[in-house]
Amino acid sequence: MNRIAIQNPIPEMIAELIEASGRTKTGVAAALGIPASRLSELLAGRLRLNAELALRLARVWPDADAGYWLNIQNELDLREARTAKAAALRRLKPMKPMKPAAPPSEKPRPERMAAGLFRVRERVQKITPAEKCPSPRPIMPSRPQRSTDGAS
Repeated sequence: MNRIAIQNPIPEMIAELIEASGRTKTGVAAALGIPASRLSELLAGRLRLNAELALRLARVWPDADAGYWLNIQNELDLREARTAKAAALRRLKPMKPMKPAAPPSEKPRPERMAAGLFRVRERVQKITPAEKCPSPRPIMPSRPQRSTDGAS
């Protein structure tokens, strides 16, 4: 089966933005706050766009927000997955729809609701302060007080 190579438009789009800015790749990499080698990998199509890089691109070129860049990458990923896993996906069978839930036989009564809230309140009150906010390290005992009368 012949696989059709899916063209990643992101490197070309970024290359056009670099060219339009009149800056060098090194200068753009510095503006993005990334190593020039990382920008080169992105432009060569060897690096996948992630959320952090999308935020950096959106900050440097505010005409396109981070969601725009991530949507392009996600669409590309979906197309690649559909192509690569087409046979496996065809073997999957859709699940039958769930039956609708039976209507409740009775409406909740306020006294039942109040009893349930009371039980929850009791559980919350049983939690000690140490359980609410565990310390990341053991608490050291306080140092003994030194006497000020000069006796050792």
